Amino acid sequence: MSDQYISLYVSRLVLNHSAEIRKKSMRTLTSKLYEHLASSELSMASPSQVRTYLAHWFQLSKRVVSQDGQHHYLPSPIFSGEEYSPNFEWMWSQISANHADRFYLEGTDQSIADLLSPRWQIESCARCQMPVPTSHTHWTCGICPCSDLTTWPNESLPKPRSPIQTQTHLRTICSRLQQSEQRDRVMS
Repeated sequence: MSDQYISLYVSRLVLNHSAEIRKKSMRTLTSKLYEHLASSELSMASPSQVRTYLAHWFQLSKRVVSQDGQHHYLPSPIFSGEEYSPNFEWMWSQISANHADRFYLEGTDQSIADLLSPRWQIESCARCQMPVPTSHTHWTCGICPCSDLTTWPNESLPKPRSPIQTQTHLRTICSRLQQSEQRDRVMS
């Protein structure tokens, strides 16, 4: 169901004067919206996306904490060359082995298990462009972990990143340099 269809449908409801018809239309709309939410168009956050989400927030010193407050993780370093560091991998295995439903990113309400469920996906925060969970079932997004960081977003600092594939990155730079040289030859 497209957004235009939903918008048109809601507009019709507003114009409808009869309370009984409004009630019936709302039930139909609600039913159609639930069908849409249950459709295969929806995707869930993959473990890779959740790991990227955590890595980004770790770079801003956010920790993963257990529900009971007894365990907390902030791996350092986060990266080792082109991959996540052994400390990060160990933390991920601890969370996975110890029931991900009991662990949360500091300052959020969603457990790691919630993020891995079909109800959630990872999107960019409108305020800071960092990854933030959004819910399929409630059409809301979770509280952005940046909400309690008074100094974020900070445009004068480098933004958190994912592991860099050095060879791929270098090939891209070389390719751009070669294209630039070719343009310069053609121009002269």
